[in-house]
Amino acid sequence: MPFIFTAVALGLVLSLVVGTLIASRQARNLRRQEAVSGDHPNFLVVVFDAFRWESFFKNGHPAPLVELSQSDISYKEAYPPSKDPAASLLALLTGRSPVCGEKAGVPSLPEALKSAGYETAVLVGASDVGDVRRVVPGIDFFAGPGVTGVELSKLLRGKESLLTSTLLTQQAERFVEKNFAKPFFLYVHYADTRIPYGSKESAPRAVNFKGTPEEAEKLRAAMRDRPCGLSPQEQEGARGLYEDALEASGAHLTILRERLSELGILEKTLIVVTGARGEALPQEECAQDAPAAKVPLVVLGPGVAKKTVGPAVSILGLVPTVASLAGAEISSDWSGRDLGGCLTSPAACEEAISNPGGDCAP
Repeated sequence: MPFIFTAVALGLVLSLVVGTLIASRQARNLRRQEAVSGDHPNFLVVVFDAFRWESFFKNGHPAPLVELSQSDISYKEAYPPSKDPAASLLALLTGRSPVCGEKAGVPSLPEALKSAGYETAVLVGASDVGDVRRVVPGIDFFAGPGVTGVELSKLLRGKESLLTSTLLTQQAERFVEKNFAKPFFLYVHYADTRIPYGSKESAPRAVNFKGTPEEAEKLRAAMRDRPCGLSPQEQEGARGLYEDALEASGAHLTILRERLSELGILEKTLIVVTGARGEALPQEECAQDAPAAKVPLVVLGPGVAKKTVGPAVSILGLVPTVASLAGAEISSDWSGRDLGGCLTSPAACEEAISNPGGDCAP
């Protein structure tokens, strides 16, 4: 008799477990359907710390980025607001060009999106940006060096104050999995392409760099100690290390796109890929008097025209563009110009010209 009661109890437990799993799956599918049927798109903005224009628009760009160069809209003359990547990263969140300075009462992009019902996340891989929540209100979830509640020993890469791209991608996936049924804005900054392109403990897979790991570490030391005094051979080696780092960042972008696809919201998500600066090689960074180098700016997603755009644009145009597509209010104090018409109508692209440095509202 006890055996019968035990069997019945186990059967009831199994039924409850199976029922719970089925209900959970049904609820997940319903959330997925609701996410796909919403009016406004999700946004995934991926910013590589340094992104050379030549690495993308010429032959030989890394494989994970090939699909970007063959689809949707690409701007051939896009410029970051500053040669300082930290300043560019913050400007893409505040909407204000660094040359314009701060202005009280100007909403940040995350703040404007939250008012439109969006969940927001900012993930930063470099310590010099700091905890952006102190200057950028409206962020629901933040991850980066220095953030409280995170064990830095597990996040910092080698001896550098860089958050590993693997950890950033894991945090990004968790945010998407938690919020995919709501409209979301996810901003991810990968620091792999920052000189000296990683460390011995976290070196990207060597493909373009032809030396040994020991030679790569020696070259990294040279880039740290005398970045403006590299020999031609060292400069060529640095180019190989950069291309490997860019490929590593591109691989993480591919992971995020695949996760969006698995959740059934890839077609509902507008993906933006650009760089915080175009000076990626030591010899480029040492050209102090040169203007900010142009960066690739690629947009993929629903309703985006397939076109390569010639006129110069500031990547600060992303701020009012994202806000407009999200149904959020656009601040007249933001520096960039809305590129939304250019995204949907190729004919409008020729008119989407803006000051490469970004405009300062009065």
